[in-house]
Amino acid sequence: MSDPFVDTDVIIRLLTGDDLQKQAEAAALFEQVEAGNLATST
Repeated sequence: MSDPFVDTDVIIRLLTGDDLQKQAEAAALFEQVEAGNLATST
């Protein structure tokens, strides 16, 4: 099984807000990780 990863494009969208829909989706992804709904690797 492969480890999950986040492409840098997701982080760029979150930080720049150049596409509001993608920024909202990126924020939702990180919120799911923070809430423990998605696994993270250590």
